[in-house]
Amino acid sequence: MSDVEFLEYFMKCVLSKEKNPKLFLEKVKASYDCEKASKIHWCYFDLETCNVNQKGDIRDGTIIEIGAISCDKVFSKLCNPGHKINNTSIHGISNDDVKYMGTTKMVLKEFFTWIENLKDNEDEVVVLIAHNGANFDRKVLNRHISNMNLELPSGVYIADSLYIVKSLLDIKKGGLEIAYKKVFGDQYIEKHRAYEDSNDLKKLIQYLSEKHNRSLLDLFKNYIYTI
Repeated sequence: MSDVEFLEYFMKCVLSKEKNPKLFLEKVKASYDCEKASKIHWCYFDLETCNVNQKGDIRDGTIIEIGAISCDKVFSKLCNPGHKINNTSIHGISNDDVKYMGTTKMVLKEFFTWIENLKDNEDEVVVLIAHNGANFDRKVLNRHISNMNLELPSGVYIADSLYIVKSLLDIKKGGLEIAYKKVFGDQYIEKHRAYEDSNDLKKLIQYLSEKHNRSLLDLFKNYIYTI
């Protein structure tokens, strides 16, 4: 059996045991791309959204705020979703706050340009670290990209911090507020604002990385996804 035949056989054996073979293969490919990259730009990232239907799935909502931090570079902008904001009680963002802001599509384009400018060459990649990123932020971004006919820069992936935080802190519920309080004390209250939550996530992940003496790639290599 040739090496190629063995690898094909091995892949089929592994994939046959996965509940979602396509997603598993995408995760392996994403981790491989990051391992081979000349440089990884780690970017802590969060979205705030609002549904047209207040009782609908939050993943179906329109983005109303984007926050991201990569080293000393920051992106923080509100978006005008084109419809009324009916969940102000959660994040504090009102219709007046976004009245004169750029549309969600416009701000997403600006964000994608900001991401692209983090890289110095094509061999580098950007990994957006989001809490519950696989189940929420990734799906929200994918839907906006598809519906708005947008193009994400190449070499951009998303990493989910939820499972890592739950595992390393030995907690059943991995919400940012619960995790942050366990590490830094009871004074913390989750802000539900994109930049502030991104910054708090950065502090939490850096703490876990240092405490367990593990690089970010080592922490996230099984939880990196394509977008």
